[in-house]
Amino acid sequence: MKVIKRLNNNVVMAQEKKRNFILIGKGIGFNVYPGEMIHPNKIEERYMSSNDLFATEWLSNISETDIQVVKEIIHAGRRILNVQLNENIMFTLLNHLYLKTNMDNSPQDISPPFEWEIRNFYPKEVEVGKEALELIAKHKNIQLPFSEAIFIALHFMNAQIESGEFHDTFEIVELSKQIDSIIQYSFKIDIGRDETNYQRFVTHLKYYLFRVINNKLLDIGNEELYRTVSFRFQEESQCVDKITNLIDEKYGITTSLDEKLYLILHINRLIQVNNQ
Repeated sequence: MKVIKRLNNNVVMAQEKKRNFILIGKGIGFNVYPGEMIHPNKIEERYMSSNDLFATEWLSNISETDIQVVKEIIHAGRRILNVQLNENIMFTLLNHLYLKTNMDNSPQDISPPFEWEIRNFYPKEVEVGKEALELIAKHKNIQLPFSEAIFIALHFMNAQIESGEFHDTFEIVELSKQIDSIIQYSFKIDIGRDETNYQRFVTHLKYYLFRVINNKLLDIGNEELYRTVSFRFQEESQCVDKITNLIDEKYGITTSLDEKLYLILHINRLIQVNNQ
């Protein structure tokens, strides 16, 4: 990779095949100048931009502090979510941080789309957003409104989808809301969203929808177990059929029996606890 800008001794911006990267490694930027090549052995972390034209317009103004705070936010996200994140997360967060802290002198608390749904269905991502605000305040001495925690949560949801497209993220949030409504209507209940079992269900639902979007549905071969469970919990099975019919029709897929099996079990536990 060829260096295009040295940010400090441990961070450089580089380019390879017209793609922009931020490279992090101990001493990677020491005595290095634009146009020189970086040895792969020096790279400890790398983040790639999926939209190079957009990135090059503002990257030259990114500061060493911006890189540091975003790096810590990403590490917090990995710790809290315990998932792999799209390499583009560094660039999307840097761009968001740059716009909010360098170009907007009077940040307003603008309500993000689907705020209620994100806070209820994706609390872990919101937790990352809250920690991000603390890190921004610590490093840049800027107090951003709580709404920014929701926007940052959206970035981390997006980074778990292989496409990296926000329209897929918004679709997942909307589908979560529809599925929640299907369950409440099917069982005539008001789900306790603060309950541990609800949060477990929401976590499973999130990864089910991620697998749908990423085209990686579970297919372990538990057909016999599915038949047994669906016969025993027929109401839950019918509810799952409504959910998967919605998903299958929207994405032109056939949800596997393994996915249905786990949805039945999670919904059964949810309903049992709710009825206690």
